[in-house]
Amino acid sequence: MVPLSLNGKRYHFTKSKIKYWLLVFYVISVVVFGILLLKKGDLCYRVGKGIPPTLGVNKNPYIMKARYFLFSMMLLGAGFFSTSCEKDKAQPDSYLEVDDQGNTKFNNNLQTYVDDLPVEDLNTGESASLFYIREEEKLARDVYITLYGLWSQNVFNNISNSEATHMDAVLVLLNKYQLDDPAAGMEVGVFIDPELQALYNELLAYGEVSLIQALEVGATVEEVDIIDIQTDLDEFVDNEDIALVYESLMKGSRNHLRSFVRNLQQQGVTYTPQYLDQATYESIINSDMETGN
Repeated sequence: MVPLSLNGKRYHFTKSKIKYWLLVFYVISVVVFGILLLKKGDLCYRVGKGIPPTLGVNKNPYIMKARYFLFSMMLLGAGFFSTSCEKDKAQPDSYLEVDDQGNTKFNNNLQTYVDDLPVEDLNTGESASLFYIREEEKLARDVYITLYGLWSQNVFNNISNSEATHMDAVLVLLNKYQLDDPAAGMEVGVFIDPELQALYNELLAYGEVSLIQALEVGATVEEVDIIDIQTDLDEFVDNEDIALVYESLMKGSRNHLRSFVRNLQQQGVTYTPQYLDQATYESIINSDMETGN
């Protein structure tokens, strides 16, 4: 993963993206250089050497050499591209599954994707983030499990199942980097991080009042997840495997936010974002469910 900072915002380029743009640059360079070589060869042969301009291009040795060079370079580029495609085909089609309700789950293919990416040094922020996001995904799962028990609404059951796979996705990273799991052995509603524990208690107290407030809790949880993960990506995450999982987690959170807002609309309620700015919120809500990886 290569981070690039422009106007205060960090952009992440994966190896596949870098490979693609290198290939584009390579092809353009070969074509431009080949054209210049053809023109220079023709000029040298016809003018510099005093050869009559009526001599056929096919008999011009400079032109023939330039053609051989251009053809060889294009073959090399094609070989590189085809090899890259074969490696990409070796990976599973998708590690994300999204149904028509927006429930977004990781499947077992994620392990293959993460294993194929390099083990890079963790900075302090990345380590702390993995611990926190693992528990934050547990908070979402636990809140929805409890709210489903209170209100028996399928949206809570479906998304709690999705959140369980989100927890598993972060666990894949913890295991890869041989870090302890802060959620290991923890019961529903119990957290190591005191801020998350307090947040869980606050959310449950609000959500147990009414179904509408419970749905608002769901939307709020997804807002918090989106902001926290995006902040970590912008500030210190530069490992390719962590970025891959985090970006997919945000995709799931955006889908789940859409689901909760849609359920609120069915109850005749217009949700007001609690943490996201209005423009970002509307861009999410007014767009379609995101699918696949």
